[in-house]
Amino acid sequence: MYTLKEIKGVLGDDYAFKQTRTIEEVKKILEAGEMPDNDNDNVPFVLEAGNLDIEITINYGMGVISENSVDIEPMSIGYFCCVRENGVWDSYSEIPYAVDLDAPDLESEMFRVLAKFAEEEGLSFFPLRTQEELMEKIKAAIERENPDIEKASDKWGLFRGLEVAPPLTQTMIDLLYAKDDVAEEMLDFVKEQSGDEFEYGLIDFTNTQEIACEYLDSVEHQVLQEKLLDCAQAEMDSFIRGMRHQIIAPDTAMSDNRLIHMAYRLTIMNEILIYFEDEEAFDTDELKALLTVQDPLDYLYEIWADCDVNIKDNIIDVVHDSVRDLERSIEDKERGFLENEDEEDMEL
Repeated sequence: MYTLKEIKGVLGDDYAFKQTRTIEEVKKILEAGEMPDNDNDNVPFVLEAGNLDIEITINYGMGVISENSVDIEPMSIGYFCCVRENGVWDSYSEIPYAVDLDAPDLESEMFRVLAKFAEEEGLSFFPLRTQEELMEKIKAAIERENPDIEKASDKWGLFRGLEVAPPLTQTMIDLLYAKDDVAEEMLDFVKEQSGDEFEYGLIDFTNTQEIACEYLDSVEHQVLQEKLLDCAQAEMDSFIRGMRHQIIAPDTAMSDNRLIHMAYRLTIMNEILIYFEDEEAFDTDELKALLTVQDPLDYLYEIWADCDVNIKDNIIDVVHDSVRDLERSIEDKERGFLENEDEEDMEL
């Protein structure tokens, strides 16, 4: 549920991306079916993020015994996750889905796959923190505040709301622990909700648990939306790469109708992606539902393609409005020209 930028910022030196070969070199090895002489480096790409890493490995061909012979399978690419415990790395599991080696940014693509696998497996990039440790960190930040000001009193009230809120998930504990001052962020949240009516020392704490739960929901909503955007952007990038490949591939003859269809599909998917950027487009449950879909842009495009709504109607509305505006603009200019002529006649 973290973005790559957030993970880098939080982990600092505990984050590293290592590359010992180019993607082209790896592809040539796979095509040749053997490693270069005196070269046993079969792990060309590694991304370490705190307690987790993902390794892209060149797998040697395995022998498969048939009735009368042993067949050697071709070399392939594998994706593996390792977990670090007490400073020691240990292989955890093979990741069941591939990294797109043709992605514009291999580092971001590897992190996306690792984050998806970590969430499914309940793994954490950080040493496991408890809710008690989180509360102690929040408390320590408040104690650094001047105790005589009303702002500190407000923070203590919000802190008590967190204390009585339902138990937090491990993901939420990790998210909040990565923040410098949760109470300060909660106070900003209350300010935003209150608008011009907010004043320090006048927060209604009759239901601090409700305030805390609303804040936690907002954190979850923000994280889910960022995750949806990351997923949708990766899907869009992949679609554009595929479209470009089909257009320029010398052995592919694309019909005009096919090209037009792909361009139309790209346009609609881009509009959906822009809509995803609206923070108020979906509530938390809707975001969770969308994130269960592997390719949300494709999923929504197919629904759009099957519905009776015609994009022509919206285009026609824009055309008519634009023509009317143009007409009024021309009339205003003509009116101004005539008025200027009258003024010149009067001067004569």
